[in-house]
Amino acid sequence: MYINRLTLRDLAEWQPTENMTDITLRWGKGPTLKEILPVFKRWRQLRRLEVNFSEKSALPFEVLSDFIMEMKHLPHLHITIHYGDAGQRKILRDKVKELILPRRLNFKFDIY
Repeated sequence: MYINRLTLRDLAEWQPTENMTDITLRWGKGPTLKEILPVFKRWRQLRRLEVNFSEKSALPFEVLSDFIMEMKHLPHLHITIHYGDAGQRKILRDKVKELILPRRLNFKFDIY
């Protein structure tokens, strides 16, 4: 699904359904990933989440690691950030690989 201008209200109105296990969400303008991740914590049946968005600010490691550790039922997270700092994404990827993935053995994490 692609949304030009995403709002937190739009996401808050989504109701988790038992048959929705794979979500790909792309947006151009709107909230940061830090603001959106808590919405998906309600989706207990979610098995794959891909987010693709434009953001210049860095995603804090603590926010991402908390999300990954709390979403024990989610085995795959794919993040694509347009216009962000490639060096920051590499640091984030390396931290997740070193500190989080050993605790989530079958978890697949991609960030571009």
